[in-house]
Amino acid sequence: GGGLWPAPHTPLRCMGQEVAGSSPFQFVTDHELELGRKMTAGRREELRDFAEFRDPTMRAQSTEPQAEATFLRSKLHWEEVATKAHAPTLLLYRELLRLRRTLPALQDRRRENWKVSKSDEGILRLEFGLTSTGAKCLVLADLVGGQAVSQEDGGWKLVLSTNEKRFGG
Repeated sequence: GGGLWPAPHTPLRCMGQEVAGSSPFQFVTDHELELGRKMTAGRREELRDFAEFRDPTMRAQSTEPQAEATFLRSKLHWEEVATKAHAPTLLLYRELLRLRRTLPALQDRRRENWKVSKSDEGILRLEFGLTSTGAKCLVLADLVGGQAVSQEDGGWKLVLSTNEKRFGG
């Protein structure tokens, strides 16, 4: 896909979700031995709140943050970026970042500039531009799946749908 890749002077930085990467993003550290042990112990202590790690034996089997193997498993497979299965996700992230950069309602990131509400149908509404007398922006997100998200009344203009073919929808 032409126009999908950054200019040579603009490095692509991502953790994997921006390209729907297949490699897991695991907690990785690279500290001297004693601090590394403390980091591992602290991480395993944090995991106890997750159902699958409540059992101390399971926590002990969690990935070792200091291990080179953990780091290598987490590395992105850059060849995936150019594939048909992954490129649309990168394009979606780029479009979302472009909108954040260009829509006036999204420029003011102060908490009082936006609000969130949820409908009974599982549609999340994010309204931006509350501190502005000018442009507003409404983001509708289907939390349930399969809901018909309409533009509603009020003169809203659709500028992006994540279900567009160019994003794999």
